[in-house]
Amino acid sequence: MQPGPSNGPVLTDRGFGIVETMAVVVVVSVLIFVVVNHYGRTIDASRKTALKAELTTLRNTVTLYRILNARCPDSLAELVQAEYILPYNDRLFRADYLRAYARDKQQNLLDPFGNPYILNAETCTVSSGTPGFTSY
Repeated sequence: MQPGPSNGPVLTDRGFGIVETMAVVVVVSVLIFVVVNHYGRTIDASRKTALKAELTTLRNTVTLYRILNARCPDSLAELVQAEYILPYNDRLFRADYLRAYARDKQQNLLDPFGNPYILNAETCTVSSGTPGFTSY
């Protein structure tokens, strides 16, 4: 007697073969590579954007300090510690020049790439210490 619908199911599937399994592994590997590569480029682009924004903030802060104190700050760390007072609507407004940025062990302010910002006290200019981004 042959097995049929009344005697139970006929099992002819033996699962995936080695070729099908290798195809799935290759497809998943390609997808992972594409996602990781795109993620790395996105992180790099966001760091560049953050660097430009932070440099603009630091340069504006150094300019404000120079206007109010008639001199360039000795270091960028001085801007984190110092505060200024300005009149605003018949009251005095007190604020920090800079809020704390990421810092290293020597208390240097760090850019998004983890390198210190550089303040040139002679020209009162700020630049990044990251190679390739010093002219930003």
